[in-house]
Amino acid sequence: MCKNFDKPFLTYDELINLMKSRGIQVNNYNFAITALQSHSYYALINGYQHILANFPCNSVSFEDIYSLYSLDNTINNIIFKYILFVERGLKSRLSYQVSKKYGVFTSWEDLDYKHLSFTDPNDYLYIKYYSNSNGSRLNTLMSLKKTFIDKYPSKPLEHYKQTKNHIPPWILCTSITFGKALMWFGILRDTDKQDICDLYFNHYNLTTNEQKELLKQSLSLLKEYRNLIAHGNRVFNNFPLPQLPKHALTTIFCNTLLESEYNKGLGRCDTYAIILSLLLLLVDNYSIQNFLYELYSALKTHEEFEICHTHVFEFLNLPNDILSRLEYIMNNFKR
Repeated sequence: MCKNFDKPFLTYDELINLMKSRGIQVNNYNFAITALQSHSYYALINGYQHILANFPCNSVSFEDIYSLYSLDNTINNIIFKYILFVERGLKSRLSYQVSKKYGVFTSWEDLDYKHLSFTDPNDYLYIKYYSNSNGSRLNTLMSLKKTFIDKYPSKPLEHYKQTKNHIPPWILCTSITFGKALMWFGILRDTDKQDICDLYFNHYNLTTNEQKELLKQSLSLLKEYRNLIAHGNRVFNNFPLPQLPKHALTTIFCNTLLESEYNKGLGRCDTYAIILSLLLLLVDNYSIQNFLYELYSALKTHEEFEICHTHVFEFLNLPNDILSRLEYIMNNFKR
């Protein structure tokens, strides 16, 4: 067995010495120990290596990094909370559309997936009710069917299996992931997709194709972002993410996102893009205003915070004037 491990165990004292060797000032030793006892070294330091790489040795303190880490986590927690709202809204609208058009019955007992052909037109997962334009129709329907025999189904799904004579789409949706809901949306017929798009975007001056592309990309971006932060990742530039379409985005947010800014990367797939996606996809003004208030309040407390003359908002992939942009949106953006 190799005894010279690349990453051996280090005591808290050794971790602090490691920080110092990397050019990080530690001004309050006791605070650093307490912080390391509550948060991993990897999360605190390695997650912000891009900051250390851009500044001279000993110009960044541990306290600076911890403050940034705390703000970053606060923003991520707010965003994560409202992504869950978006997920529920999508599932609600998806299940409503499917139920309205194709009914509330699907077979799930004695399923033989090797020979399952989805040939019953009374089944809302009947294969001809869906499009194969992206080549994933059969796999998606199979995946949805397999939800019924998952080892750990949702409580509503388990209840319906035991006490009801059918499982409607809105109950199936309680036991599928955000990603699987997106897959289901992806195989809908164009007319069904458009009905759902209209619920989100019918009050904007967008073409049918622009609506579909904007919904697809914004939902995909939120899903990928949620997966990243759930696994402790935070640096956007290291991961390929779906990009929001320029024309649709700058049409809707013409006063808070210029084409020239988008061309430089702002609002494509960064934190600002996540914020704009949530504003587009939250289903009511109450949720929108609550989201904006929570986000604004968290950022306002760090309005003057800089690290080496660089504003903290830049490290979060936000424009320096994010507060004024949020103020404008709070006063003018309505469903």
